[in-house]
Amino acid sequence: AAVLLRMGQVYDLQVDNEEAMNCVTKALDIRTKLFTKEDPRVAETYLICGRLLEDWGDLEEAMSCFQNALQIYQLQKDEDKVVATIHDQIAGIYAEKGALDEAVESYNEALSIYQDQLGDRSSEVGHTLRNLGAIFDSKKDYETSYKYYMDALKILRQVFGDKDLSVALCLNNVGINLARRKKYRKAIDLCTVALRIRKAGLPKNHLEIADTLTNLANILDDCNKDTQALKFYSEALVIYKDNFGKDNEDVANCLKSIGFIKIRLDHIDEAISTLTEALRILRMKIGADSLPCSE
Repeated sequence: AAVLLRMGQVYDLQVDNEEAMNCVTKALDIRTKLFTKEDPRVAETYLICGRLLEDWGDLEEAMSCFQNALQIYQLQKDEDKVVATIHDQIAGIYAEKGALDEAVESYNEALSIYQDQLGDRSSEVGHTLRNLGAIFDSKKDYETSYKYYMDALKILRQVFGDKDLSVALCLNNVGINLARRKKYRKAIDLCTVALRIRKAGLPKNHLEIADTLTNLANILDDCNKDTQALKFYSEALVIYKDNFGKDNEDVANCLKSIGFIKIRLDHIDEAISTLTEALRILRMKIGADSLPCSE
């Protein structure tokens, strides 16, 4: 079983999901026959199986595996941190499914365990607070979301320093949160700092840099800073094309935003060309009758 699990992990690294699942499923079958159903080795196998299924997009089966693992680990008094990580993963699945109240409940379960086992200033507490902030953002409760983000940011800065990528992610979250509440100046400042950290810590064509550029451009676009927004959209467009090629929805959305700015700048010929290319990609990718094509 241990060899099969290792093989499954190797196949997973090679992005061969079918072979990875085949190995892990065989390992699970062996362990459930050899050991009692409360054995931590069975729980470990359920946990690995759940992670593979989640990566594969099979959320229902992944949830079932995580819940089976959770039931077993909860019987082991020295496994509290593992229990917290499973609550984390269950919360993530709830969030993907749009079950936001259940996600909050599971993240709070994880948070309580992390605080009890690791203290209030651990990285795990910081990451979980940030996740809670994201859930309340999705619930459009921006004040509560902002509080969670700021608590997370304080902890992550203490743990990792000001230049860590997890700090950049949190700064970006806070910036978007502020922009949604029309607090544009502070939002721009925070997203600019996040961009600076990511540019320093990641390859120049990394998608997280493109996403931050796009977020910053969106905020600048909303407050009619057309020239600055155009600059950031154009930088993001280069990265999206490097990663995905020219026929990609992120490329199309970037082109669409650029096209609308060019209209406002009275660069009509360039706007028509840019928007025509965006429309071509969207029609090819998501159909001629889709909403983005008709906007």
